Amino acid sequence: TNAGRNNRLVAPGLEAAGQATDQSPDLQGELYSFTASSPDLQDDVYMIPDALGLQRVNYIGAFEQDTDDNWTRDWTVQVNGNFTVWQPASSGTLAGSAPAADGTCPAGTTDEGDQALPAGMSGEMDLCRLAGSYETDGETITLTNDNIYLLGSGFPGTMVGNDDAADGDSANDVNVTLAIEPGTLILGSVQEALVVTRGSQIQAIGTAADPIVMSSRDQFNGWVNGTNGDSGRSEWAGLALMGYGPSNECNTPCDVNAEGNVGAYGGTNPEDNSGELQYVVIAHAGNDIDGNGNELNGLTFFGTGSATQASYIQVHKGSDDGLEFFGSTTFVDHIVVTSTTDDSFDWGQGWTGGAQFVLLMQPPDDAEPVRVRDSTDEV
Repeated sequence: TNAGRNNRLVAPGLEAAGQATDQSPDLQGELYSFTASSPDLQDDVYMIPDALGLQRVNYIGAFEQDTDDNWTRDWTVQVNGNFTVWQPASSGTLAGSAPAADGTCPAGTTDEGDQALPAGMSGEMDLCRLAGSYETDGETITLTNDNIYLLGSGFPGTMVGNDDAADGDSANDVNVTLAIEPGTLILGSVQEALVVTRGSQIQAIGTAADPIVMSSRDQFNGWVNGTNGDSGRSEWAGLALMGYGPSNECNTPCDVNAEGNVGAYGGTNPEDNSGELQYVVIAHAGNDIDGNGNELNGLTFFGTGSATQASYIQVHKGSDDGLEFFGSTTFVDHIVVTSTTDDSFDWGQGWTGGAQFVLLMQPPDDAEPVRVRDSTDEV
C-alpha cells in the first residue's frame, strides 16, 4: 500500500470489532513511512464504524482453521479440488424436473435453440439470448433456471437500465430489475459484459447447493465436448454494477466514465442500491471489452452505495482484477478470488466500504493479491 499518497489501512492492534485500542500503532511513526500529515488511527474519526456490519469472531483469516466450518465448500471452483460447480438446478423453476428443451424462453429473451449438456447430465436445455439493453421503467426481467442464457451479442453485451449516458440526473433513469434464479447459468463471449446501470438493480440470489454461475460460452462448449471446463481466461468481459454512490473523481454533475466505455457512474448518494448478489461464481472473464485495451474485471463496483449487497462471491480465472471498487461505499463479505492474473482485490477513487472473510489464491505468476490505487482510499 502506498502510504505516502493518502491511502489508509487498518493496522494491527485492533480489538475484535476493528476498533482502535491504546495498543494500536500511530501511523505517523517512522516505521510506517507515513508523512507528518498522515492520520493517527487512534482517533475516533478513523475507527471502523459498526454500521459496516462486521461480524465478531475469535480467529484471524477468511475462516476458522482446523474445523468443518468452511464456507467455501460446495459452491466454489478449484478451492476444494473441483473443476466446475454448475449443474441443472435442484430448486426454482426446474425443481423436481429433468432438463427439457421446450422452445420456451422468459419474456425479454429470445430462443436460440437447444443446448446439449456435458457428459453425465441428462436432457437438453433451451438456449435463451438476452437483449442488448432493457430500458422499460418498472420492468423486471426474470431468468429462470430451466434455461441457459447468452448475453446480448457483441459489445457491450447486456445493459440493464438506461443510464449509460453521462447526464448525472437520476430523474431521467428507468428502474429495471434483473432477477436471476438459483442455479442459473449465464454465458458470455468476447466483448460481452453484464452491466447494471445507475437507477437499476440486479437480484442474483443463489444458494450453496445451486450457485448462480456466469462463465464463457467457449468454456461451456469445451466442457460439453469433453474438456474439464476450466482452462481459459479473458473469454468474456465480466459483471459490472454502477451506482450513484461517491467517487473522488466526481465533478458536478458526477459522471465518471467507466472502464471499457460502458457508461457513467458516481453521485452523491452513499446509500444507493444496485441490488444484491449472493452465491455467485464469475469465471473466465476480464476481456478487452471495447477493443482498445480496456478490460473489465470479474466483478466491478462503479460508485455503488452501501445498500448494494454482495456475499458469497467467487471470481475465478480472470485476466484482469478479481474485484475492483471505483469509489463506492459497498461492504462485501465471504469473497473468494482464485487464479486471477492481475490484482485479486483492488480499489481506488475513495472506496469507503469494507470487506470481511476474504480468501485470495494467486496463480503462479507475478500477479498481485491486493492493490490500492493512488487516491484517498479507506478500508
